[in-house]
Amino acid sequence: MTRRSRRRLAAVATLTLALATITTELTLPSLAENRMRDQLMSFGSVTNVEVSTSPALKMLFSGVERATFQMSSATLDAGVMDSDLLSKAGDVEVLEASIETLRAGPFDVESVVLNKRGQALDASATLDVDQIENLVPGAELKVNKGMLLFELSELQLPLPLPGPMQLQIDLEDGKVVARPLGAAAALLPTQPLLNRPELSVTSLDSSIADGQVSLSATATLNDL
Repeated sequence: MTRRSRRRLAAVATLTLALATITTELTLPSLAENRMRDQLMSFGSVTNVEVSTSPALKMLFSGVERATFQMSSATLDAGVMDSDLLSKAGDVEVLEASIETLRAGPFDVESVVLNKRGQALDASATLDVDQIENLVPGAELKVNKGMLLFELSELQLPLPLPGPMQLQIDLEDGKVVARPLGAAAALLPTQPLLNRPELSVTSLDSSIADGQVSLSATATLNDL
């Protein structure tokens, strides 16, 4: 092979590689967006999905750097949290998600927002006070130092309490728990509400206004 032929072959190879790279940069994000859209559509109505990684070729080896999606509605069954949703979220470095209306078990949750940066998560949502109070007949929902507090004044117990029974939604070692307060603490144990090894909840905050509960939380994804 002559020197001129080798130069032509090298030029063709370089051009082919450049075209393949350009094609990859253009097509991989679209393919990833379509795949994510298909996965999300199994839960509800998707309005927008955007996926990016720089360079896009990294999607073939290390997943997605940044993903954004919006949904107008979604439904999560009670057992969905036992699936690999959290592990899939862990594969995305930056995640920005919003859902206008989320049906989660017995709750209709509004204005759900979830953000992820690295292993750090923060989320917020609102729902009607009545939905929560209806879970515990006779309970009144209050807020105590940013934590939700159930006050049960009509609960029948074998021994009378010197006041209404109180259960506070609280944190304990990264878990969300229902903690009895006051005299009830001697009769009832603390009960776990959310206890997942791959998730450590670091903060909870809540407020009540105009018949709605606003909730926010931060958490960390754990490596298992």
